[in-house]
Amino acid sequence: VTETFFSRQEEEFILTILGSTGNTKAAPSILAKFPGGRIEEYLSGFTIMNPDEFPKLTYVMKIAAQFRNLHEVKYD
Repeated sequence: VTETFFSRQEEEFILTILGSTGNTKAAPSILAKFPGGRIEEYLSGFTIMNPDEFPKLTYVMKIAAQFRNLHEVKYD
């Protein structure tokens, strides 16, 4: 159903780039692809935030820095 909104081929292309950008890695690497799905690496050390943590400035700054890194990735 999500294929209605975006191309799976395009998504995999972008994830491949984002998963291989060194220290600013913004996505898990794709380990394997198969018809109808894929296996992505597990990224340890990530914690899901509670809603009351979002307004904290330290988190906002970290999120903003990651978005900056994401927007600087070149994929031509």
